[in-house]
Amino acid sequence: MKQHTNWFATSLAIGSILAVPSSALADATISSFDNYTSDALYGSWSSATIVSGATNYSITATNYGSNYKYIGFPVINGAGNTTVQLTVTLSGAPAADGKLGPLIQLIDGDGTTYAYRWYGQTLGHHVLTMPVNSPSAILAAGSTPGLDLTTLTHSHLELDPSTYTGAGAWYTVSWEDLSLIGAVAPPTGCGTISAFDGSGLDGTYGSWTAGTSTPTNFQESATGFGGGYKAISTFSSSSGLTLQLDVTLSGMGADVIAPIVVLQDGTGNQMQYAWYNQPVGNHVLTKALSAGNLVAGTGPFNYSTISFFHLQIDPEGFAGAYTAAWNDLAITGCASSTIQITSPSYNPATHQFTLTWSSTPGSTYTIRHTSSLSSAFNDLVTGIAASGGSSTTTTVTVPSTSAGFLQVKKE
Repeated sequence: MKQHTNWFATSLAIGSILAVPSSALADATISSFDNYTSDALYGSWSSATIVSGATNYSITATNYGSNYKYIGFPVINGAGNTTVQLTVTLSGAPAADGKLGPLIQLIDGDGTTYAYRWYGQTLGHHVLTMPVNSPSAILAAGSTPGLDLTTLTHSHLELDPSTYTGAGAWYTVSWEDLSLIGAVAPPTGCGTISAFDGSGLDGTYGSWTAGTSTPTNFQESATGFGGGYKAISTFSSSSGLTLQLDVTLSGMGADVIAPIVVLQDGTGNQMQYAWYNQPVGNHVLTKALSAGNLVAGTGPFNYSTISFFHLQIDPEGFAGAYTAAWNDLAITGCASSTIQITSPSYNPATHQFTLTWSSTPGSTYTIRHTSSLSSAFNDLVTGIAASGGSSTTTTVTVPSTSAGFLQVKKE
């Protein structure tokens, strides 16, 4: 896991404040699941197909299963970290989608047992997080309140398939990383992928032709299944956000059809988002980015390198001519305009901080400093222009004191 400086961020109306310490804190890896073995297996996992690989631990089974693992040596020191982060890939039959729940239990030296549960996950690759001190359940309370991150001794992995059960209801869960990290930054990567203003497609297939570009949308009239694709400048986003499509459908009378969007990442993985049973009219359709279906490539889908999109229409049972006017395609769901410092890095030899914070294109920012929160902040650097994306990075030199605080303020 990545090393980072031990600062603590607090959201303010004007920005984020960071405390400058004299020591460093590392994210703590509980397991990278490299050549991992279980100390005990329970439920269906006792007879499952298990593959312990160089980078993951894979279990193929049906029904509920779990394991037990001693993790007390070498000692894991997660002191100061605030978040449990699990990286996992889920696969199975289509009926498993939205049913599989990877679960974690952590146990410390006095027997305190915290459970972290992510029920109802879609098939695919996931990076799941939960605050350390806000578990899904406290299964046992030791003699000392709270989970002691310096004396973790055991863990349990579990998979709850909900109602996806029975002899043929197989799944594969690939455990890839379990760590303790600092606070999770709010998602970034919102924006318009295409406003379709005077813009056509690079190519079409199926029943589609070149279509018609207007100053406000792109229109395609056809019968049967068809689609087209468009290359875009790389769009960087994250799986925790929402895909939003504005589309107007006409020509079907009382019938319904399905507008579909496919996103493609830099290595050719394609993620499909379909909205079935849409009637005539204007629709603003949304779907969580994480809820797409991987239809090409081996995954996982890289949301930070979106480089193509496809538009498609599935006519379902409608045999006549339809018209789809594509008005806007965007990613939404980012945090509010409160500034968040997402990637601080301090070089004590040069007294330089490199800061990355959430920013708005066209805005300017000031970095301020104080040696104590009881004293006023002073401007350190002003007039920092935001970059064109959703974050800005700059390096500043701070006074050579043993401690202090930095603040980013929008001008």
